[in-house]
Order: sequence, then C-alpha cells, then structure tokens
Amino acid sequence: MKRLCILLSVLLDFAFVLGGCSKRGSDLTVGLLTDGGEVNDYSLNEAAWNGIVLASSKYGVNGIYSVPVSADTDGFVSSIKELYDGGARMIVADNYTQSEAVKKVRSEYKDCIFVCIGFSPVSASNVATLTFAENEAAFIAGFASAQTLKSGDFAAILGMDVPSARRYSGGFKAGIAYSNKNYGTKVDLKEDNIIYVGSYNDAGAAASLSEKLYRSGVRCIFTDGGATSSGIFETAKVLRGSGTEAWVVGAVTDKYNDGVFEGNRSVTLTSAVSRMGAAIAQTVNAYLKDDLDTSSPMVFDCSNECVGIPTGDANIPKEIREECDEITKLIADKTVTVPDEWASLPN
Repeated sequence: MKRLCILLSVLLDFAFVLGGCSKRGSDLTVGLLTDGGEVNDYSLNEAAWNGIVLASSKYGVNGIYSVPVSADTDGFVSSIKELYDGGARMIVADNYTQSEAVKKVRSEYKDCIFVCIGFSPVSASNVATLTFAENEAAFIAGFASAQTLKSGDFAAILGMDVPSARRYSGGFKAGIAYSNKNYGTKVDLKEDNIIYVGSYNDAGAAASLSEKLYRSGVRCIFTDGGATSSGIFETAKVLRGSGTEAWVVGAVTDKYNDGVFEGNRSVTLTSAVSRMGAAIAQTVNAYLKDDLDTSSPMVFDCSNECVGIPTGDANIPKEIREECDEITKLIADKTVTVPDEWASLPN
C-alpha cells in the first residue's frame, strides 16, 4: 500500500470553508483498489488515482492505494482490508473484475463507501456506481480515426472480455461504420481482428500480436489500456522508426505522450477519453457535503461532456476535430445512437 501525503492543514481548513463541506476533507481517507496493476498503468488505475490526487488538492482528503498480490477475488478482498485498516472510508474500485470482492465485503465495512467505476456489484446504501459511456468515447475515436486515415484495415487488442471492453470495441466499430456510411471512408474492422489478450498486465503478448497485425497490413490498432497496451505502443514506435505505418488509438486517458518517438512525433492517432478524474473528485465532494446519492448510477457521457477525444489532438486535423464536436452533440441529443456492446452490432 502506498500513501499520498500532500496536505497542509491551513489549506485544508481554507478548502473546507470555501467548499461549504459538511465533513472536513482531512477526516476522510480515500483508497484506490487497483485492478492488479500499478497506478502508472496508462489506464484505469492511473486515471482513478489522478482523481484521488485531484480530490486531495481540492478538498484536502488523504489518499492511499493498494495493489493486490493476485488479481482475483481473494486478492481484492485482502487489499480492501488493507485499505480499510489503513483508514480508508471511501474505496474506489476501478474494474469489473473486482465486483465479487466488493459484493463480499461491503456489508462487513458498513461505514465505508465503495465507489465502483463502470459496474454495479450490488444495490446498497454504501455502494456508489460511476458509469462512463465508453462506447460513446470509442465511437468518436473510431469516427475521427476513419476520417483521418480514410481507408485500410483496423484492429483492436483489448485486455479482457469484460463489459467495458465490449463497449469500447462496439463503439469503435460503430464510429468507423458511421464514417464509412455517411462520409465515404473505406475502413475495415474485421471481427477476427478484435482480440482479447486475457489480461491487462501482459505487454509481451500484446506486443507480439500487434507486430503480426501491423506487418500484415493493419494501419491502426485500438487498445483499451492497462500495462498490456504499453506493448502495442512500444511495437508501433519501433515499426514507425523503421518506416512501417503503425498507428494506435488509446483509451481512458490522453495517450499522445505514450506514443512519442523521434522528438515529438507520436504513434497515437487519438484516444477514447473518459474524464474519470473530474468524476471521482465530484463524487468525493458530494460525499463531503452529505449529498452523495447511491440509489442509482451516476452517468458520465456526451451529454455532460465527460467522454470523447482529447481537445487539440495533434494527429487529428482541426476540421475533423470540429466534426467530432458536432458528432458529440448529435450523440448527446440522441440523434445518433451508439450501440452498447460489440455483440449488438451486425458482423
């Protein structure tokens, strides 16, 4: 378990007064239960930890995290106990694979709020769910990618076959299909090129798979993060350095810097972004103000501008970014409907 200590008592009291909080931030420790990876994993753990860091700077809460010894229910339960014993009374669980662990222990730790990112393990007063429309973010990223590259084969290498990954793959494919149908692009994402590695911590497997795909003529690979995605970025950088076209579309956070090679060039075409940090900070603030409603999921999507692609994407032309802004509005007002999962799409 690692502890975040960036708090000053004067600033805490100042933030408490300005924020109008019913609880003092310094009295709350927020713990992050990682999915088995570290907090600098280029994905969910990093985005969630950044949200706790943001909440610490804004509201004065303490932050700790625990990396489980094993990424299974027993490992997660042990890490939850470690966080609770370390003082955490709000625990952020950032992956669907943690569902059974939260369900198993939430009644034991009744004075602890469990904030679940993207999944609802059980309906309970001490379990809050933050839902991000990964499918909408991926739709916009798929549309932007197809608009930019115009044609060719695309692929997707995802960590595990879980609901969030299926929403990503479904949205990405739908965004490409929308571009092909309405703008005349000719991008192909074959079902056989949607690959689940089976882990979010296997960079080697992802590197091997991505090299085969790129060398077979695939121009761009979508990946949904974790340490697994780093293998794809590193492979793409090596190939681009030797003259082979290789683009990557990242997820969760802006992955431009992860793809940088040869100065400031990047293999990152764009990213399907969920603005998780702001959402977690908002959740902490609601709890401190005694205004956290756990009766239904809190939804973050195009309607509140919490998903999409990064502003100022260097490899996406300005006119295409502006078109993406219009697509975002169409999704927000339901003019364009984005499928929930890959399985809901025709092959």
